[in-house]
Amino acid sequence: MTLKSEIDFAGLVKAQIEYTRKKAETGTAGGDWSNLVGGNWSNLVGGNCSNLVGSNGSNLVGSNGSNLVGSNGSNLVGGNWSNLVGGNGSNLVGGYKSNLMGGYKSNLMGGNESNLAGGNSSLIIGRNGCNVKGGLHSVIVLTEWKYDDNGNYVPIAVKAEIVDGVRIKADTWYKLKNGELVEVDT
Repeated sequence: MTLKSEIDFAGLVKAQIEYTRKKAETGTAGGDWSNLVGGNWSNLVGGNCSNLVGSNGSNLVGSNGSNLVGSNGSNLVGGNWSNLVGGNGSNLVGGYKSNLMGGYKSNLMGGNESNLAGGNSSLIIGRNGCNVKGGLHSVIVLTEWKYDDNGNYVPIAVKAEIVDGVRIKADTWYKLKNGELVEVDT
């Protein structure tokens, strides 16, 4: 191995930033603990504990522990304990105990014990123990599940409501309890 030149700390940081920028522009994947930043229409895939930021039209996929932020028209999928924020018209799917927030006309679906917040005219779907809130004209669908005598995980209640601003209030947290939507403090 031949050493052709020395590189100081500032040069190393500059080289890392340039490397990350080039990888993000090409839509390439990052490994565990990666940080990926992509421009418009980027596709980013990150390993465990990744942080991904995408601009308009981005598709982002992160595994457990990921933090994903997408702008308008983004599609975001995060594993368990993910934090996903999407702009207007985004589609967000998070696993167990995920936090999802989408803008106007977003679609949000979270696993057990997730927190889901959608803007006006959003579709919000949650499983056991989810806290949800939606803007005006949103649809909230919540389900309760339990294990039966054979060890199967089965639904026991499903409730769908429209956020009308009167009976179901906009920007108010709800949870499904005994088959009914109830207000909760978070």
